Amino acid sequence: MAKKPTEYEKMLAAEPYFGLDAEILALAAQGRANMKAYQAIPEEDEVARQVALGKIFGSGGDNVKIVEPFYIDFGCHVHLGSGFINMGCTFLDGNKITIGDMTLVGPHVQFLATSHPAHPDERISERLIGFFTGKNDASDIGMNISKPIVVGEKCWIGGGAIIMGGVTIGDGTTIGAGSVVTKDIPARCVAVGSPARVVRYFDEDGGNSK
Repeated sequence: MAKKPTEYEKMLAAEPYFGLDAEILALAAQGRANMKAYQAIPEEDEVARQVALGKIFGSGGDNVKIVEPFYIDFGCHVHLGSGFINMGCTFLDGNKITIGDMTLVGPHVQFLATSHPAHPDERISERLIGFFTGKNDASDIGMNISKPIVVGEKCWIGGGAIIMGGVTIGDGTTIGAGSVVTKDIPARCVAVGSPARVVRYFDEDGGNSK
């Protein structure tokens, strides 16, 4: 008989899961502890801060520059290439968030890998109500779903943009400030709006194709 997956395993598999599971909460607490340790190091101690930064994220480029403050859910599911991330960015990393090398991220960008069912009866199910009233345990309460986010190399994500779970942004693409990206965006283009749509493509030689 196959072993029943844990809520954490469901989370990483992009399946509905219970976000208040003890293992998941413990991992989030560890992420917050790593953040506090990083923030306690003086800014002038760049070497120690870089080491502490490596403990927050799953992996990070040697030359990544992050302007504080920034916010994480777990941190360990975030994988950063060498680039620049401006102030106030949020990584809701219930699943893997990958940002490629030489990508620029503007201020207050949100990477939201985690969401909830849109239907109210799925989001606030009878089993969830039963859990909070002590009538049942936490099994099979799918109140959360987390999907991976991939941002390619040499991208520019404009300030205030929101990148939703399940989205891939191709290499060399620009996302306009304030855009909400709900679907995949191809490489070498400009996408703007809510929801974001492509308004321009770039040729391989750097010119506009259309």
